[in-house]
Amino acid sequence: FQRIALLALLGPGLALRLYGLEAQILWHDAIYTKFFVSGHRASEWKAALFTGKIMDVSEVLAFQTHSASKGVLATLQGLAHDEPQHPPLYYALLRVWIGLFGDEPGAIRMLSVLSGVCAIAAMYWFTRELFCNRAARADHRRDAAAPAHLSPAGVSSAPIFAAPVLAAALLTTSPLFVRYAQEAREYALWSALVLASCAALLHAIRYPAQARWWILFSTITAVSLYTSLSTVAVMGAQALFIAVRERGRVTHTSLTAAGALLAGLLCFLPWMV
Repeated sequence: FQRIALLALLGPGLALRLYGLEAQILWHDAIYTKFFVSGHRASEWKAALFTGKIMDVSEVLAFQTHSASKGVLATLQGLAHDEPQHPPLYYALLRVWIGLFGDEPGAIRMLSVLSGVCAIAAMYWFTRELFCNRAARADHRRDAAAPAHLSPAGVSSAPIFAAPVLAAALLTTSPLFVRYAQEAREYALWSALVLASCAALLHAIRYPAQARWWILFSTITAVSLYTSLSTVAVMGAQALFIAVRERGRVTHTSLTAAGALLAGLLCFLPWMV
């Protein structure tokens, strides 16, 4: 039932994020996204555009035009040189996206739209991981206290298991998440990755002996770092959560989580340098 409900939410979620997509103008941040993705150095377009003179539209658009001579590598080099506070993953993906689908306003926003839909699924996964252990413990306590023939298995956990669908529905209709899913910026992609990272961490804690979940958590963390530097704050919150959960003790879970976070940070080292 839950999975059917999630699939039923993805359609309206996509529709809400597509509504009015072409009608909105490209504002300040989106224009800078086009500058970054085009591969032109800031020194080039600032020298040409910030002259105090009236410019022709074609002169401005020249620095937002994407040519075959300036591919993904030029985008990465430009960001590393001029805007290193913007990690490169979203802009590199958008450069590839533009090469496939063009650079019309609706086209460049579609990457964020799809990321916003993925965030709905990530919220469902995160909330499911957050509540499933609690539901299992509640069932265990209830079954232990009640006579076997009177134990109403599954009843007490039903409201808890409804939480993932409710959380996904709230994110589906959230004006904030809908709005940012229409921005030609990295916010929607980062939201999906943060939710997936937290979900992977909770799943890894449930199955600490299964290394693949820790590897997945570390990988998503690294990808999230390459999307936004704000991931550092999320990593701090995750580390604090582990410390509180383990009551400050050095345990297998705390050591493995620390190793996974460190591995994600080390993967980000090339961009840090």
